[in-house]
Amino acid sequence: MRATFLRVAVLGLPVMLAVSCGGNPTSKVMPLSSCVVSIKPAFAYVLNGLNTDAVSMFTVNSCTGDLIPTTPATVTTGINPESMVVDPLGRFVYVANLVSNAADRATISMYTINSSTGILTLTNPPTVPTGFLPQGIGIDPSGKFVYTANSDDNTVSMFTINPSTGILTPTTPASVATGWSPLSVTVHPSGKFAYAANQDDDTVSMYSINAATGVLTRLTPATVPTGSSPFDVTVDPSGKFA
Repeated sequence: MRATFLRVAVLGLPVMLAVSCGGNPTSKVMPLSSCVVSIKPAFAYVLNGLNTDAVSMFTVNSCTGDLIPTTPATVTTGINPESMVVDPLGRFVYVANLVSNAADRATISMYTINSSTGILTLTNPPTVPTGFLPQGIGIDPSGKFVYTANSDDNTVSMFTINPSTGILTPTTPASVATGWSPLSVTVHPSGKFAYAANQDDDTVSMYSINAATGVLTRLTPATVPTGSSPFDVTVDPSGKFA
């Protein structure tokens, strides 16, 4: 039985800072009641699986953190949505759809974000084909490229983002080899490198990113050993450690 995880993405959530008086580092934080709700709206999205095949959409109260469902409260995805990313520039959302079996071509659902309401609208076309059984999806910090880790054909699919429409276009070539059963793909904060966690051969694949095309090139060596059955990989904000 495939494990199902709750996927949550938050867009534009302001950070509440402690306020001090007279430079005293021990001053109390302003009470919550004095908080002024941010003029710029913030949104959150929850990926729902188990045959629900939808994204739940919320606005975020910047003072309390409460999530308020939008109207409508959900938007449909493809079959068996597995992972989701939000464009760092706040324009688009992308969902990797696992589909029901390896005989079907998997897809990425593509959405534009309404900057006022947070509501997602499917692009036209609403999906783009990717590799088989995409378990993970990643996006580069500049919002130019999207990648999926395809667990059933041992590849990462590569796409460029149309900055006006959000529609994804496969690169040339459209994919690059990984280790066995990649479950996630993560882009370095600098946008120069990408990493895929390979569950079945206990490695992480390592790539450089062509800044103009988004195409990944395997590093030398191409992989590094990990512990047993790696599921995910992340990089610290400074870009020094993974």
